[in-house]
This record gives sequence, C-alpha cells and structure tokens, in this order.
Amino acid sequence: MGSPLSSAERFNPELYAWEALPNMSRHRSGSASAVLGGALYMAGGGDGQQPLSSAERLVEGRWEVLPAMSHRRIRAASGVLAERWLVCGGGDGRYVLNSAELLDPSRLFWERVAPMATPRWCSLAGAVHGCLYVCGGGDGGSVLKTAERFDPVLGTWEEGSRRFASAEAIS
Repeated sequence: MGSPLSSAERFNPELYAWEALPNMSRHRSGSASAVLGGALYMAGGGDGQQPLSSAERLVEGRWEVLPAMSHRRIRAASGVLAERWLVCGGGDGRYVLNSAELLDPSRLFWERVAPMATPRWCSLAGAVHGCLYVCGGGDGGSVLKTAERFDPVLGTWEEGSRRFASAEAIS
C-alpha cells in the first residue's frame, strides 16, 4: 500500500474521463466521503502515521476545513440521510469503533448519535428509504456477516439478520 495522498480526482461520465481536483488540506487514505448539496465531503482516514479526525469539503473549487469529528477514524462507513452525513465505525489506531457521528452541513457541527451494536471497520454502507444500512466489515478479529440499520427518526440502530456472505471494502 502506498503513501496517503492529498490529491483528488472526479470521474466525468460525459467525457468518460477522470479530472484532477485541487489538493485536499491533508494527506489521507482510507477516509469516508459523501456528496451533500453539490459539495464533496471527506473525513477521517489516515495520514500514514495515525488515524485522523479532521474533515473538509470541496466547495466552488477549493477545500474548506471543517470541524473535526470527536473520534479519529480510518476505514469508517458513511452515508447521507436527509441532507446530513453519518460517519460510523472505523478504527482509531488501537480499537475498532462502534461509535457514530452525524454532520449537519448547515450548522457545521458533529452530533454524536447512538453507537452501533457491533464495532466494525472496512464495512460498506448505503442509504435506503431514509435509513443507513452498514454491512459486513471486520471487528478486529474476524470478518462480520451481520448488518445494522440506523433510523434517523428514532436515533437508533437495529441489527439485521445474519447472512451467509460478508462484505468488506478493500483499498
């Protein structure tokens, strides 16, 4: 695995080509990302020495530094729910995390929300019908075959049924 980079690119489907973006303020790899309101958001990851809690967003061609998350997170899962960004799990360099935090881009404030039932990193996440589903990953000792669902209305996680496959993000 190479060194973390500050460079960024986006794919232009009309040209079927990658285009360079301005460099981020930090070198990072294994970060969480999302698109909200036309802006690209990045948080966490690692700088080659330690996991990061820093966050930034690309607005009108420049990266803007955002408030840091409450936890350092590398290889966290994330998704957008009702124009807010939920970042969950990941690793802090010592432990795999079950904590989660939600960014409201209009207030630029990270709000801690209920933790997942299972600490997990390298998992996959997707928003469906207003809830965020986090699937698979690892707990630091084994690959997980479980999934959890966050309901932003209730502010709670619900464990899904066990499946016969697992998912893991590889970078």
